[in-house]
Amino acid sequence: MPQLTFPVLGLGIGYPNQNPQLKPRMEMRLRVFENAYATFENYLDEIKTYDEEMRTYYDLRDPGRPMDSFSNQVVARFSQANPRRQEILNIIRKQGFNLNIK
Repeated sequence: MPQLTFPVLGLGIGYPNQNPQLKPRMEMRLRVFENAYATFENYLDEIKTYDEEMRTYYDLRDPGRPMDSFSNQVVARFSQANPRRQEILNIIRKQGFNLNIK
């Protein structure tokens, strides 16, 4: 795979036990590419608006529970000790991603 690429898939199946508002989606230009992968000078700047939208979404969904930014949640999730996750983390680093964003 080209540098700075990593396949990811999330799939939820079932019925919600509540009726939350529709979850915000990241801009298409940041997640869908055709014939070439876009690279950005600063990825955190590119997803700053999405980070803010997600923070607002979670604040409205569960007001009493403080929530970190989307980007920090992703890094924290992959940073937790888990041998299989560590293998994935090493592959992500080999692909050129710098995960030290805090």
